[in-house]
Amino acid sequence: MTRLLEREGSSKICYHSKFGRHAKRCRSPCRYGKKSGKLKPAVAVLAANKPTAIRQSRLFVFDKNTSLKFLVDSGSDVSCLPVPEMFKKLSPEPLQLFAANNSKILSYGSKLLNIDLGLRRNFSWKFLIASVPIPIIGADFLDFWLT
Repeated sequence: MTRLLEREGSSKICYHSKFGRHAKRCRSPCRYGKKSGKLKPAVAVLAANKPTAIRQSRLFVFDKNTSLKFLVDSGSDVSCLPVPEMFKKLSPEPLQLFAANNSKILSYGSKLLNIDLGLRRNFSWKFLIASVPIPIIGADFLDFWLT
């Protein structure tokens, strides 16, 4: 039986080109059946196709007094509350906040809240009223109450 050659820069003996996976006289180094290059990111494709597969790892705490769900954000310098509808008609205060993407966040004053997070005590804190989508417990609150 004649040997079949496979060319990959140099000649190497490969019986797979004729016999496929049934070749019995295969010698090393054989590359048959081995995929070259990088593996396809199957997990990334799966996550892109199924929005429910994306797991969000954000910490929220619930205030029993106001029934508000607060995002705990240690990257936020100040604690904020969303602007109520009646405040949106007022002009914003000169104090401007900036988001991580450098966009401006308008502020409309402050409000003292006594929040109950179910931790055996209530926490009294002055929250800025700002144009944020959800209530935020920021680094100022965490630094004061946790140190």
